[in-house]
Amino acid sequence: MAGRRRSAPRRSRRLVADHQPASTAVPPAVSAAHLAVVARLAVLVVGGLNDMLAFRSVCKAALCAAEEAGSVWRRLCAATFTGKVYVPRRALELQAAGSFRAALMYAAKDSHRTEMTFEELTSFTWHARVKFAGIAGTAAVGCPWWAGAPCNLQRYHADGTVRRVLRAPVPITHTASGPRQEFLDDDAANAALPSGPVIATWRFPRTSCGRSPRHGSLVRTRNLGLVAEQPARTVLRNRRTWGFVLDGCWNVSTSWVMPKRGEDPAMDDDNLPTTEADVRSEIEALRRLVQSTNVSPKAVNAHA
Repeated sequence: MAGRRRSAPRRSRRLVADHQPASTAVPPAVSAAHLAVVARLAVLVVGGLNDMLAFRSVCKAALCAAEEAGSVWRRLCAATFTGKVYVPRRALELQAAGSFRAALMYAAKDSHRTEMTFEELTSFTWHARVKFAGIAGTAAVGCPWWAGAPCNLQRYHADGTVRRVLRAPVPITHTASGPRQEFLDDDAANAALPSGPVIATWRFPRTSCGRSPRHGSLVRTRNLGLVAEQPARTVLRNRRTWGFVLDGCWNVSTSWVMPKRGEDPAMDDDNLPTTEADVRSEIEALRRLVQSTNVSPKAVNAHA
């Protein structure tokens, strides 16, 4: 009939019964606060997000959780970098940009790197001492570190030379227990000290006694006036400070103030990995040269 109005069809209200939630795998960096926020948001989305006030509260909670997580990473990053003598430049840039988690992850991975760049080797003031055995058991005689004094200082220069760093003269004070000298030995003060005479030359060798590690993992020096080079030193990292260590069979150098005897067990001779057995062929070649040129063994190791 023309005058009869056709009723509008009823809308079907069907529930989506086959909805399956997303994977519940939790990434390692997601905290319980993040999961609670996501769960609340999921409930609102599935049930039909009609309440804008509830949506706003969820967003606010998400922002608070993100800010809390960022604060945690910021504090953790600052606490980890405190006391470290070397933090890579890229990690510091990430920290300054507010990417604290990325900065911490980058620095932690770098702390296991045992190859040095040219710029890194030449940027430090190195603290050098001899190991107790030395050559023929005589090298430790005269080394100031074994007497409780600060180590000798050295710098590796871009022109391939190694120079002694000259300390300022320190007056001797007389006490009841005898004469005593106090040295100011910290990285900031040592960096300002001038370089002195050339004592050796240096280079990054490619191999050592059958080993072919990455470039920058070995450092070889030749004392001034000698034809042959010393056995190669292996680059290590100190877990406590993240500093670099040049470990040789007769001597060891650190890129920060050398710990005194007993302060860091990792720096004791018995716990340093490089021994004479590791570089036996290089030692024999050097000893043959010493015998042919009548150079005293003590002079061979004197620059440490």
